[in-house]
Amino acid sequence: MNLFRFSLLASALLAAFAAHLQAVGNPPELVSYQGYLVDANGVPLGTDGGGNPDPANYDVIFRIFNASSGGDLLWAEQQTITIDGGYFSVLLGEGAVVGSEPDPDLSDVFTGIGADERFIGVAVRFEVGGDFTDILPRLRLLTSPYAFLSTQARSVVNPDGQPLITAEGEQVTIAGALTTTQALNVPSITGSGADLTNLNAGNLTAGTVPVARIPGLPASQIISGTFNDSRLSSNIARLNSPPTFTGDVRTLGRLRFSNTNYTIGYDQVSLFGFTIRNMFFDAAGGGYVWRADGSQVMQLAANGNLFISGSLSQGSDINTKEAIVAVDGGGILEKVRDLPVYEWSYKGQPENRHVGPMAQDFHATFGLGPNDTSLAPGDLAGVSVAAIQELNKIVSAQAAEIADLRSNVDELQATVLLLLEAQTDGP
Repeated sequence: MNLFRFSLLASALLAAFAAHLQAVGNPPELVSYQGYLVDANGVPLGTDGGGNPDPANYDVIFRIFNASSGGDLLWAEQQTITIDGGYFSVLLGEGAVVGSEPDPDLSDVFTGIGADERFIGVAVRFEVGGDFTDILPRLRLLTSPYAFLSTQARSVVNPDGQPLITAEGEQVTIAGALTTTQALNVPSITGSGADLTNLNAGNLTAGTVPVARIPGLPASQIISGTFNDSRLSSNIARLNSPPTFTGDVRTLGRLRFSNTNYTIGYDQVSLFGFTIRNMFFDAAGGGYVWRADGSQVMQLAANGNLFISGSLSQGSDINTKEAIVAVDGGGILEKVRDLPVYEWSYKGQPENRHVGPMAQDFHATFGLGPNDTSLAPGDLAGVSVAAIQELNKIVSAQAAEIADLRSNVDELQATVLLLLEAQTDGP
């Protein structure tokens, strides 16, 4: 037997929200929901028993089903709500997941066939640590009057709720085929054009046709006439002269040459917004070379090795840094003492031996760098400087201690000599 009963004040808000999803993109996944709770004697919860408001907090589980009893549980969440004089107001969608019970977006609960059959159930825990009591019966979620306007928009989605027509600003996107019995006048149309037929080229009276728009035009079909300049892109290469392009030259695939031992050189080229000067790609050497005045200044080899003829500088301006804190030199020195150091070679380069720690050990010990597979020279240098400074402190302290011990020894030696002399000159 249920000891409490529940009265719904505003179930229409939820139904209006669900229907509105069909016409408005990306609304908040929250629903305003209010109710009124009384105990088995008709006394409102959240009162002092005498009818005076006395707000109290209760743990409540809200559930949405597809049937008034039994059926499937579609959504659930738990909230701690404040009941004042029997009344409460919550935002569904702000609660916590209830164990393994489903907790999808609320908008997903009100899509698809049968979405008009939704019932809300409420369970209340009246004592701390106690069980939840279901408030029966479940209440059907109904439609507010203006929500009926959403039926005008359901024609742009299929029965499964998948959009057929979507709008973003002034742009309309159609997911399927467009069939019309009247003239269609639009400012512009974008798409693959795969189904565009019976296009009369004679109607192209102005504008430029880019080369990419006519890749399947066989030259053998052009038997006479001359293309007007307005019909051709300015970036079309002519066979009777070296190609000169007035705009950007782009390729979506690889740039290939017949000779495999080639060198591509750039005095200046813009790549991804960066200006690169004096760069050469040497296919025979398998890498990139930068030159200045005919001399090589940098090489990026195919195996990943980088060679430079000058010094390597890393940015270290204090004005570019933040969260600056002093380091514990003693702690760093202890970590350096326990850091494994190896002699090793890179795979495929057995002739080149190196000495240093592994990135995994360094990252695990100091937690520096973006990952545990690479080392930043600046981090290695910083750890080394901190360890050297701490060693210098230890050496300085030991030197001072040694100086004190030497002074004590000198004093003891002088005392011993005085005692010996006193014994020699004695009676």
